[in-house]
Amino acid sequence: MKTICVVHGVGFSDEAVRGYADNLQESVDATVMIHAWDHSGVAPSPVRSGACFFGTTRKWLWEILMDYTYALKHIEDIVPTLPQADMYVGYSAGSLLISTLDVPKVYVASPVTLIERVTPLTAEKALNIMHYRDPIAAPMPWAENVVVKDFSVWRFVNPVAAHMECMNNSDVLKHTLRWYEAHVRN
Repeated sequence: MKTICVVHGVGFSDEAVRGYADNLQESVDATVMIHAWDHSGVAPSPVRSGACFFGTTRKWLWEILMDYTYALKHIEDIVPTLPQADMYVGYSAGSLLISTLDVPKVYVASPVTLIERVTPLTAEKALNIMHYRDPIAAPMPWAENVVVKDFSVWRFVNPVAAHMECMNNSDVLKHTLRWYEAHVRN
């Protein structure tokens, strides 16, 4: 039986990734597992007072930067802990970890500029899914790039929500399934 490993980002995305993995499991003839990784980093505190939106945004940015920095600094230690799989799905900081693997992969809400610094990636079987309002995700020249949209007022006025909620978008699941069928199942 084929296996798919979902490697999540750290923090806000845990619940969304579990829901995505459950939906993926119901849709494929493969075993779907989540690789749980974490770090002991703590965002600087206290968050400077100010408007609620900007305080929350600042905290989110600090967490994202801390997660990406940790993943980049410890990639050689974390990657060997990933279970063997026929395909990997990396969400946010998790996409940094799968970027060095030589198997079909799906990047979701990925910090592309950091991945390019991890390893030179060319001619690989990679699908890059990004929400059109995500402030972090960007096209990858070596991958098939897909932009997903949904028309939520909340995600329109708050790009942070577009990054955090990308795994809840049904088109992300549809594109992942298409990639699995084309590059892994057969």
